[in-house]
Amino acid sequence: KGLSQAGKPIANRPTFVGKNKAVLYGVGTDTAKEAIFARLSVATEDSTLHFCLDLDEEYFKQLTAEKRISKFVRGRKGFFNFDSIGPKLQDAFYVFSEIGVNPNLAQLLLLIESPNNPCAVSVSGARGHFQLMPSVARRYGLKVNRWKDERTDFNKSAKVAAKLIKKYCIPQAEIICRNMDIQYSPTELWFQLLALHIYNAGAGTVSKAVYLYKGKVSEGEVLIRTLWNTNYGRFGNSSQNYTQVALGSYLAYRNYLDQKSTGYYSELTVDNKF
Repeated sequence: KGLSQAGKPIANRPTFVGKNKAVLYGVGTDTAKEAIFARLSVATEDSTLHFCLDLDEEYFKQLTAEKRISKFVRGRKGFFNFDSIGPKLQDAFYVFSEIGVNPNLAQLLLLIESPNNPCAVSVSGARGHFQLMPSVARRYGLKVNRWKDERTDFNKSAKVAAKLIKKYCIPQAEIICRNMDIQYSPTELWFQLLALHIYNAGAGTVSKAVYLYKGKVSEGEVLIRTLWNTNYGRFGNSSQNYTQVALGSYLAYRNYLDQKSTGYYSELTVDNKF
C-alpha cells in the first residue's frame, strides 16, 4: 500500500487487515520518489541508477513525468510583512558586517526564521528573530532563564547568530567541502546555502546527508540541488526545503523592493543555476 505522507520510510512494518489477517506492507511512496529523483539528478560518469537496455522511451517519460512543486498550506498572518522587515534587515546587515560575516546570510536567515515576532518559539525550543536554541544562546553569552530570555533582543540575538555562523557553520561547511573534494569560496552563494543548512539542522545531520554523494558530486551547486531532493536520517523535509524557502523569500522581498523603491539595501544575486 502506498503511503504518501511526507517523511515516511520506504519500507514500513506490516499491518494485518481483515478477518483473515492479511499482511499489508506500507511503502513510503514520496520518500521513494525523492530518492529516485535525487539519484537521477546526480551528474557523474558512473550512473547511480542502472536500467535494462530494452526499456523504451515511454518508460523514461513516465519515470520523469512527476515534478516536485512548492505549495503553501498554512502560515501566520503578517509573517512576511515586508514593510516592517526592511529596517530589521538593515540592522542585521550591519551587525553581521561588523562581526565579519557575509551580510547576505543575515538577509537569507532573517527572512525565513522569525522576521516579525521576537517571541516566536519553535517545537524544538528555538526562540527569537534568529530562532536560537537555549544552549547556543547561553554558549555565546545570552541570558536564558525563567526570568529573562535575551533571545528576544534583536541586536543581541543577531550578534549570536553571526558568531554562530562564523565560528561553527562556516568552518563545518569548509570541512564538508574538503571531505567531498569540492572547490569552494565563502563568497559563493551555494556555499552560503550550505552554511545555512548547518545553521538549521546541525553539522552532523547535514554531513551524513552530504556524504551519501561522496565521489558522485564534485560541484557545489549540484550538491545543494541534490540536498533539496535528499531525505536521510534527521535530514527530512524541513531540512531539504530550508534554503529553497530562503531563496524564495529573498526573491519575493527583492520583488517588493523593486515595486516599492523603499531604499533598503539588498545586494544578493541568485545564480540561475538554482
